[in-house]
Amino acid sequence: MPGRSLSGLPVDFESEGRRSSVEALLDDRLVGTVTGFIEGRFKNHTFVTGGFGTGKSRAVGTAALAAAASGSRVARLEQGPLGISSFDDFLAAVDAAVSVSDGQPAADGKVQPLGDANERSPLVIIVEGLDQLVRQIRAADRPAFSELPVAPDGPLVVGTAILGVLPDEFAPSFEVLQTSPVGTVAEGVQIAVERALQHRVSRALHRPWSLAHVEAG
Repeated sequence: MPGRSLSGLPVDFESEGRRSSVEALLDDRLVGTVTGFIEGRFKNHTFVTGGFGTGKSRAVGTAALAAAASGSRVARLEQGPLGISSFDDFLAAVDAAVSVSDGQPAADGKVQPLGDANERSPLVIIVEGLDQLVRQIRAADRPAFSELPVAPDGPLVVGTAILGVLPDEFAPSFEVLQTSPVGTVAEGVQIAVERALQHRVSRALHRPWSLAHVEAG
């Protein structure tokens, strides 16, 4: 018999087992990709695709943690394409994200060339919704963006999909990895509900006590 999830929906343990196996393989592949880049052995830009709620963000989060643990600088653009319409916008977002991860303010608010940044330590850029981002970059800036993955001393780019595929000028530079598929709409909804509930429970457990809690006690 199927078990019950936090939401009360039935859980197919066989499907869960397959998903866990795919997630483990994906994590291993991404950690290997990051490690190989940091050690200077190879640079495989990676694009993670998959259905809604199948763990794309979780997977690239694993890559970000592996990069940070290895001493690399990490720029994680969790808002993806939001507010980015030019290559300068993208560079500014990367610079701000690196400054946050380093715990240091951006120097004079100026954007540092990615090549110069990479001379200090390897730079790994994690982009949520990479396919949407490159599509909304204005046409005049797209050649500069397409040169970023092929730059010899440039950063490693790991992104997730919103629309599912990269434009033709970017696709050859990226290895495509896929999360475990969602078999049905109901399964996709179940995954989304589970993650929302877990997030809500986690926030409630970690929410600091307020003055109202103290007075109530």
